[in-house]
Amino acid sequence: ATDSGILNVSKKAVTITVADASKTYGTADPTFTGTVDGLVSASDLGNITYSRTNNAENAGNYAGVLTADYNENKNYIVTVVPGNFEIKKATMTVTATGYNAAYDGAAHTASASASVTEGTTILYSTDDGRTWSKNAPTITNFGTVNFKVKATNPNYEDAFASEILNVSKKEVTINVTAASKTYGDADPTFTGTMSGLG
Repeated sequence: ATDSGILNVSKKAVTITVADASKTYGTADPTFTGTVDGLVSASDLGNITYSRTNNAENAGNYAGVLTADYNENKNYIVTVVPGNFEIKKATMTVTATGYNAAYDGAAHTASASASVTEGTTILYSTDDGRTWSKNAPTITNFGTVNFKVKATNPNYEDAFASEILNVSKKEVTINVTAASKTYGDADPTFTGTMSGLG
């Protein structure tokens, strides 16, 4: 008597899990990595490499853009679990310029400059940061204006600074000219000089 049978080898499941990764805006991509589970031999899928599928460079979170490349092997069913990639905001600085001098009748305007100019917006606040405006505060008359500056950019963390606009009182001296008259005459026209105006 004879008998027959089947020799069957089914495909083995393999999972490649790509690790999440991040970088700071303006820097090069890191080396992407991952883990492999289920291989009989570590070389069965060749040299597994990891990369990202987009070329975005602006700050933000990019879901599922990290993937793995490998050599096909008929003995495996391979599942790639993609990784997430985050481009973190970089840092910048902002410098505020105020004013501090005696009254001169002119308007004096605050200014500011950021270490990153492209794409950066400078905002001013005179109410301790409750509201912001692109219009820089000014001062003309005696007094003090405290102001804050904020530099914003989609790819950078907000940067802050504070300064003052201060106009002090100007000193003016009036020198009254000595005068005289003869008894019985009317008073003369009294005069004097001023220094410090104009």
